[in-house]
Amino acid sequence: MTDKITNPEILVKKAKDILKNVTPLKSDCGKMCGKLCCKGPDEKGMRLFPGEKVTDNKFKIIGNTVFCGGNCERVDRPLSCMIFPFFPVMTEKNADIRFDLRAYSICPLVNGFIKPDRKFVRAVFRAEKYLFQSPEIKKFIDETNEEIDDAEKLTEMLFGK
Repeated sequence: MTDKITNPEILVKKAKDILKNVTPLKSDCGKMCGKLCCKGPDEKGMRLFPGEKVTDNKFKIIGNTVFCGGNCERVDRPLSCMIFPFFPVMTEKNADIRFDLRAYSICPLVNGFIKPDRKFVRAVFRAEKYLFQSPEIKKFIDETNEEIDDAEKLTEMLFGK
């Protein structure tokens, strides 16, 4: 019998390996929005998952947040960038995905008029199955989803549905 892998570093690497050759659209989706997800304002970086390390010197790292000017190779990107505009979530029944908090303000895929590539969506689902094996990563995902829920509630209170 094999032991279940729970090491966050190994699991993040496995997830990134699944995602390294797929993108949200078959074409360069950055052309639609001007690469906003890659070069948002300084305060809008991408968080590193537990166990994740970024070695490319093109990135500025503050705490567990990575900032980029939009000039990196896909394989070097943080996992949050590779799964964008989605973020994993655990429902009562199973693992699922939802839109990342940043996606609402910058990503054209959120409005539903443009559908993400099925291969990309399937890859995100396959990758997240690894992520939920680590208690540390699961805690990070749960805490981030609480923040997304809070932001959605606040937006609804301020602007309605």
